[in-house]
Amino acid sequence: MTSELSLLVVGNGPYANRGCEAIAKSSFRLIRKHFPTIQIVNANEQAAIDQVDESEPAVIHVPYKLASFGRSRLWFSEVLFRKTGLVCDFTTAGKLVREYASKSRAVLSMGGDLYGLSHGAQCLLQYIFLGEAAMAARRPFIIWGATIGSLEEEPRLKKLAIEHFKRSKLILVRDEHSLEYLKTLGVRENVRLVADPAFLLDPVEPQIILPVREPLEETIGFNLAASYGLIGGLGNFRDMVKLGADCVQELMQYTGRPVVMVPHVVAFPPEACPDNDTVFHALIREALLERGLDVPVLPSSLRSWEIKWVLGRLKAYVGSRWHSTVGSMGCGTPTVSIGFSEKTPALNTLLLGHTKYCVHCKNLTVQTLVELVESLLEEEATIRDILRKRVPEICEMANSAGLYLKEALKE
Repeated sequence: MTSELSLLVVGNGPYANRGCEAIAKSSFRLIRKHFPTIQIVNANEQAAIDQVDESEPAVIHVPYKLASFGRSRLWFSEVLFRKTGLVCDFTTAGKLVREYASKSRAVLSMGGDLYGLSHGAQCLLQYIFLGEAAMAARRPFIIWGATIGSLEEEPRLKKLAIEHFKRSKLILVRDEHSLEYLKTLGVRENVRLVADPAFLLDPVEPQIILPVREPLEETIGFNLAASYGLIGGLGNFRDMVKLGADCVQELMQYTGRPVVMVPHVVAFPPEACPDNDTVFHALIREALLERGLDVPVLPSSLRSWEIKWVLGRLKAYVGSRWHSTVGSMGCGTPTVSIGFSEKTPALNTLLLGHTKYCVHCKNLTVQTLVELVESLLEEEATIRDILRKRVPEICEMANSAGLYLKEALKE
């Protein structure tokens, strides 16, 4: 049962995405510090699986499905908006919010990089719909831990988003770029700067024997998202397997160090998620075996807190999953970040003060990656010192989100 003592959470993915797991677990624990008895109702596309696996108290997963892109209900909503300017939500996700919001204290959207155009206009429209449904139920709507992307390519949608942002109860952004961009849009009064909640996730040593032969302290971690082939124009799935294998081989050759591959978005069964690190890194491993290189892959059964423990012990890390780089840099590990949206340079600027070790996926080549890792290793001591001093400050910023939430809901 939902009630005034419940909080409806939308916008986050299932725990099989270890980044979504990290932000959810950290957020739930942070919320619980300030609202000890509140029930958290988490809208989840894999609710049945994650409910069985849930370890946090008073968390209920309810099933909902975000609209797929293409000719879906969301597509019809977008067409109507573009042709008439009318905002009509035909999606089932919006229906769920309308059902649960009226029975909840507030609705909280796990912002991520969903409030921008990096995932397309339909995605942004979907999340505006979720917020509008909450506000239509006269419940406080809070955007939690967001990176606000540029909206300049969609003027009409930009106007809609600005109105939506201004009407939201509270917007917690996780980087200064988002804060400043919102100011240029005239959105100021309800915006606060925090840091991603996943910085607060405590690493836990895995209780299984890891398939590594060399000390982690001498090893380079590697993660590459297959979807970046499409996003960055790098080719098809087969091309990405070859690129991944080439990158690993050259990293081993030029640095003289072992590599371990780190899946971060996993799914059971694998076909449940086309963009699946488990399958993709297994194929990279097979390609490397054909070249006579036996490169281990971490088990997909590792949870986000266990992966963070591994990342914290590596010599260096190359990561394309954003929350995996939160985990590595949050533990002080020098990291090369491969990204596709504003959140990647924003994170590096927040932690290091620069974007030297970021590469957009469309610019990813073997040579570029090797050069970045070589430079990273040369500056290892400096980077570790910066992170050692900076991460505690970032954790304080992440913790402040709980205080802002408490203040917003005190009425």
